[in-house]
Amino acid sequence: LAYVAFKCWRSHKQRQQLAKARTAELGALDRDQRHGDSVVFLDNPQLPGSQGPHPELGCRLYLHLSRQQQEEVERLLEVSGEPDKGWQGLASRLGYHADAVEIMAQGQVPAHTLLRDWAVKEGSGATLRVLEDALAALGREDVVRLLSSPAEGCSVV
Repeated sequence: LAYVAFKCWRSHKQRQQLAKARTAELGALDRDQRHGDSVVFLDNPQLPGSQGPHPELGCRLYLHLSRQQQEEVERLLEVSGEPDKGWQGLASRLGYHADAVEIMAQGQVPAHTLLRDWAVKEGSGATLRVLEDALAALGREDVVRLLSSPAEGCSVV
C-alpha cells in the first residue's frame, strides 16, 4: 500500500513538473508572437546601416535566434545517436535532474521543451555563450557552429 501511495505521489509530482514546463513553454511562445518580428530586426547583423554583429555575441539570448536556427538546433540534438551527446546530455550540462529529463522525454519534442524551459527559467542568463560552452563540453561542435552562424533567410517584410 505504501509503495502504491509513493508511486501515485511521484506520478503526480512528475505531471506537475511537466505541466509547469509546458506552461512556461507556452508563455514564451505567446511572448514571441506578441513581439512578432522585432526580435529578428534587433539581432540581425545583416541589416543595412548596422555596425556588424554585436561585439559580445555571448550576450545574445537563445530566444533571439531565428525560429529556423532554433528548429535546426533542436533537430540536431534530437537525432544524436548517443543520448549523452544529444538533448539529454545537454540537459545534464544545463543543470537538469534525471527526473526532469525523464518528464521531458515523454513529450513529442523534448529538445524543444528543454531549450524553451531553460531559456524561460534562466531569462537573461540563457545566452548563446552558456549554450555553446555546454555543447562544446559535449563535443557537439556541429551545433556550436550552427549557433555562431548568422541567421539565414531573414526577411524585412
